[in-house]
Amino acid sequence: MNEYKNMTIEQLEARFAEIDATLTPADTEEYYEQFNEFIMIGTELGFRRIEESRKKN
Repeated sequence: MNEYKNMTIEQLEARFAEIDATLTPADTEEYYEQFNEFIMIGTELGFRRIEESRKKN
């Protein structure tokens, strides 16, 4: 997940949307790699949004 720390929220959202648009369930290594990246980016976005929310309050 370290590679995502240097990305902006906009970059993360764009990559998340890109994967979401093309991710098709299949029993292949490529699918599991994309799904794993999808989950990791979603997690990073969640953490960032929580951090931003805390800063606003």
